Amino acid sequence: MIWKIARREVLESIVTGRAALLFLIAAALLGTGLYVMDRDYDIRRENYDLIRPEQDQAVAVAAPNPLSVFARGLDDAMGRSFEISVINMEIAGSQASANPLFGLFPTPDWLYLFRVIFALIAFLFGFDLVCSEKERGTLKLMVASGASRGEIAAGKWIGGWLSFVIPIALAAVIWLVLSRPLFGLVLSGGQWGRVAVFLIVALVYLSVCFTIATALSASFHRGSTALVAALFAWVMLVFVIPNFGVLAARQLVHVKPLALVSAERWQIFGSEMMKAYDEYRTDSGSSPFERHWAEMHRQGDKLSEEVDAELGALARTSAALVRVSPAGAFDAISTRVLATSVFDEARLKRDVRRYKNDILPQVFDQARDQAEPAYPAFVVSRASLSDVLAGGRTDLVAMVMVGALAAAAFFVALSRYDIR
Repeated sequence: MIWKIARREVLESIVTGRAALLFLIAAALLGTGLYVMDRDYDIRRENYDLIRPEQDQAVAVAAPNPLSVFARGLDDAMGRSFEISVINMEIAGSQASANPLFGLFPTPDWLYLFRVIFALIAFLFGFDLVCSEKERGTLKLMVASGASRGEIAAGKWIGGWLSFVIPIALAAVIWLVLSRPLFGLVLSGGQWGRVAVFLIVALVYLSVCFTIATALSASFHRGSTALVAALFAWVMLVFVIPNFGVLAARQLVHVKPLALVSAERWQIFGSEMMKAYDEYRTDSGSSPFERHWAEMHRQGDKLSEEVDAELGALARTSAALVRVSPAGAFDAISTRVLATSVFDEARLKRDVRRYKNDILPQVFDQARDQAEPAYPAFVVSRASLSDVLAGGRTDLVAMVMVGALAAAAFFVALSRYDIR
């Protein structure tokens, strides 16, 4: 009986044209998003080619991440150029897109489309799964034909889920296949693996949203009421709870203001330069500047590590709060999988400091002897996919738990539903 009900649900979606319409909408949105983000990536790649350092320049800059086409995240911030001198390290140019639309509208990457747009469609697909059957009088007929409440719940959920997921998954696969011949998007095997994991996580997220909607459909007897409840749930889960979690984390975790950090750096510079000048004045035969240059970098690194520790605590607290919402958990794990998260930015900063300390002797030699050294190229280290999944396991578990609670609520609500 379960599969009979599920088959009826799928056929109804096909006959009414809902499945075809959803496929066209998904194909249009995913294709447009992929095109826009690929063009944006090309612009940032061109900017990177302009600021990429020569061998005689002490500059650390990371190339834009092609996976940012699917989840842009903090890839702009990670594309900043770090210029290393004898006294400090300054942030210079970046590969930020010149697209003015991104300042007015949300970035239309696939992460945004799945997290916001397709989540809304999931709620619209599931909000009337049960109450519409009651309004048409068909729910009583299913019970009269011998189907149990549990069979009706399972069959309706499976049929509705297939009708919703298959068109979106098909549209996504088609655009991934066409991404290279149409847009020239080139990814390595490991990067394609990350995209596959991202789509699996997106499927879990959309399933959770659909299940919440079905639970609401069995909690109300009128479709209009269920629609209002579904829209309210979508707004709360996608916008309100994640944003509130970020704001709450900023109140709970202290992070040193940027102006104060800058002032402390200038204080370190002034203190060490005064010490060097005093030593040079008392002993004109000595050259103490290089030692104090090294001390400036040591203290600057210590200050950066303290700030990074505070930012790391803020990121972890924020992640713990926003994962209450499936949208927050999905955003966190997706950006980690596609290497555009706040944790990847922190990893990049550590790589930059390590690179700076490796080439400092050459930088000092260049300042003292006016030599022209050949600096090694800066290399970004990426966390392996297994490490990423281990770190994002809590977010995935949080999503699954919300989905399980919603499924239980759906079955319980339908078991008590008044079919009259």
